[in-house]
Amino acid sequence: MNDVRYHGLDGLRAFAMLLGIVLHATLPYFALGAWPQNSYFVYGDNFSEPLYALFEFIHVWRMPVFFLLAGFFANLVLARRSFTYFYRDRFKRIVLPLIIFGVAMHFIMVGIFNYGYIGNYNLIKPLNSDVFFSFWHLWFIYYLLFFYLLVAFVQFFQKKVNFVFAEGLLQKWKRWFYTPYPLIFTLVVIGLLILRANNGGEDKPVWPPNWADLIYSAAFFFYGYGLYHSRELIEKLKSTKSIGILLSLGFLAIGFCIVNGLKGEDREFVSYGVAATTLSLGFIGLTERFIHSVSVTIRWLVDSSYWTYILHLPVVCGITFYLFNFDWWPEGEFLIACVLTSFICFVSYQLLVRYTFIGSLLNGKRRKVSRLRN
Repeated sequence: MNDVRYHGLDGLRAFAMLLGIVLHATLPYFALGAWPQNSYFVYGDNFSEPLYALFEFIHVWRMPVFFLLAGFFANLVLARRSFTYFYRDRFKRIVLPLIIFGVAMHFIMVGIFNYGYIGNYNLIKPLNSDVFFSFWHLWFIYYLLFFYLLVAFVQFFQKKVNFVFAEGLLQKWKRWFYTPYPLIFTLVVIGLLILRANNGGEDKPVWPPNWADLIYSAAFFFYGYGLYHSRELIEKLKSTKSIGILLSLGFLAIGFCIVNGLKGEDREFVSYGVAATTLSLGFIGLTERFIHSVSVTIRWLVDSSYWTYILHLPVVCGITFYLFNFDWWPEGEFLIACVLTSFICFVSYQLLVRYTFIGSLLNGKRRKVSRLRN
């Protein structure tokens, strides 16, 4: 059991990373005030209901799945490797990329957003006087640092203290939390959504961090961390019944959220929380059921997903903001931005990253396969 390769979870994690292109390409066509828009939008002619619906659908489960899988694989590596290996690997794959790309991303994105707002690539002019520095979309790996530190504390605590009593309590809680229909976990998520809404929303300052948002993300990370000890749940999630019920509930709940949003109403936390948990677990069951092995192409996409996640935001924003000059059909601009961004990210990965020190930093060393000649 410990040697099982979770191809479905690998694929789901990569797919969620690649969806960042789609997610961020939608924003200029409905996020008034939060994102640069073209002149048509400002006058009310360019609000795209389909792109808003697509954003809301992806947004509700994408980051929860990220954190859930990050917690799962963190525990998996700790179980199969040593504590030292885990933190050496995370320093290489998380801390160093955050330092290298986080600093660069701040100045690049300030320049690109200034271009979107005023048509000038100013790398120094701040977008907001309250924001001195931002990791932008790399906040995800910034949050992971907090969670990995907490994992280290838990590991240390387990070694130093008699944990038999605590383990007994955890076994009882597992029966309630790790079920195919996660009622208690959903109630916790709904409560944390309300807490977050009343304490900074989804803002992600570097310091001090938005603790309510951090706790919301932590709930999924540590649910995934505990899921490794309840791997029998994954088998249950793969059943036709579980997949059907979870995805049906999730689609109904997010559909209700989208309808509310189109009416101009505030986010409805109960349906949003239901969608976040049921879609996350439903997609885990779906991918684990149908992805038993990976082709060379899928393996390549999985490998490229981390680089694509890092690079995509400045590329998709730069392309989308440039397309404002043409005032085309919003969905057409969106498709062009997605295709061009994907092309640039994939080509740059193959030519500049995969077999270089950057690729080794992000994914481990890759060797070129030479073809035999007759």
